[in-house]
Amino acid sequence: MTTVISQKLATDVNTNKHLPEIPSAEEMQRNGVDVSSFQIQLLQKIEELTLYIIQQEQTINVLQQQLLQISNEKQYKKTI
Repeated sequence: MTTVISQKLATDVNTNKHLPEIPSAEEMQRNGVDVSSFQIQLLQKIEELTLYIIQQEQTINVLQQQLLQISNEKQYKKTI
């Protein structure tokens, strides 16, 4: 699921050259910036990034546990 979301986000950023829901620099220069609204959008992006980091850390922990288990099993088979 995360990979699909990451791929979609990467595609969107590559296509539009800015994050979804955040106006491009060109739009900001042309239309000006509502600082209050923009701060709220930035805080939402920070929250999304924080949640993504937590999810990635959980995935890394699971993968490390699996790697350790495989390594232990391999060591056990060598002693038999």
